[in-house]
Amino acid sequence: MATPTEFPLFEGYNSTNASQLWNGTDDDKRQIHSVTYIFVWVALCNIVVFVVGMTGNVMVILVVLRIRDMRTSTNYYLTNLGIADLLVILICQPSAMLEFYSKDRWLIGEVMCKLVPCLENGVAHASVMTILVITVERYFAICFPLKNPGTFSGNNTWKIILGVWTVALVSTFPFALLTVEEDALFYDGTPCKVCRTKITYTWHYWYMIGIVVIFFVLPLCTLVVMYSKIIRQLYSDAIRIITKKDPCSANSLKNRKQVVRMLIGIITLFFVSIFPIRVVSLWMVFTPVVKQRELGIDGYMNLISFARLMLYVNSAGNPVIYSLTSTKFKRAFKRLFGKYEAQHFHTMSVRYSSLRRTVPENGNLKLTSNGATNMTLD
Repeated sequence: MATPTEFPLFEGYNSTNASQLWNGTDDDKRQIHSVTYIFVWVALCNIVVFVVGMTGNVMVILVVLRIRDMRTSTNYYLTNLGIADLLVILICQPSAMLEFYSKDRWLIGEVMCKLVPCLENGVAHASVMTILVITVERYFAICFPLKNPGTFSGNNTWKIILGVWTVALVSTFPFALLTVEEDALFYDGTPCKVCRTKITYTWHYWYMIGIVVIFFVLPLCTLVVMYSKIIRQLYSDAIRIITKKDPCSANSLKNRKQVVRMLIGIITLFFVSIFPIRVVSLWMVFTPVVKQRELGIDGYMNLISFARLMLYVNSAGNPVIYSLTSTKFKRAFKRLFGKYEAQHFHTMSVRYSSLRRTVPENGNLKLTSNGATNMTLD
């Protein structure tokens, strides 16, 4: 995200201060050349995140597009997350690294200066709304299976995804107004361009607070409540199945638990990795520049680099969670590379073809041509 306030390396200039150099101390200026270790760890970590994020998200998208068994409403939403994460990995991360290694100079123009913060925040908003949609769908499927209206499946899936992106992009449009490319002087006195998100008017402050509350605090509280009820329902179902000793219902419960574990992993990753950048952004908005300078160049660069890195970890981590927690995704990844036989992958869809009346994981019962009840498991 573009830096919300001015900080040590530069001071913007105009006709009255065009000759003004950065007003840090000589000691601080020398620190710019003495933080090699920061450039090393930032480079290594970002390379790993970039490679993992690119590979993993491309694999998720290919799996859902190429393998018919994986084309479920839940997996379409996960694909939407993958596309959002790829945008961050391909556009936002490289531009941030270019800015970082150019020592805060902005080299790629005003359009990208406005686009990057809009995209970073827009993807975060789209991700949390997608997670909420999946959670609501799981909530009704597990807690109210016979009343599941199917609002989040079928043709409605694409309408919801479009709605999610519309809300996400509209909610981040103000960043295009707040963020500007401006003239500055580098610490050695040479003119340069910097990209800054200017927080000056009252509505700017309220906007920054608002997006944190609406797209972070409220979703977190909602998800905690809903997953508490989902887990309680699964526990209740487990007790009932153990009592009845029904192997078919036990398999259905096992798949439900697996999906819930995967989603809890995604949610945990999202909030843990987004939390630092949210906190740092608010700190920079509401903390005077003098106080920020007390960190020194070393502390400031480490803080910003860590917060940014965690943002990118969120975009790279979801495919790792899928492969660790979902048997279907593990098999699909293997099948994508021809390491898993097709007949084994179809076992899940035919295993339940003889069931007459079992509530499936997503609450949908499909009647086949021979009158058997067929379950679709996400």
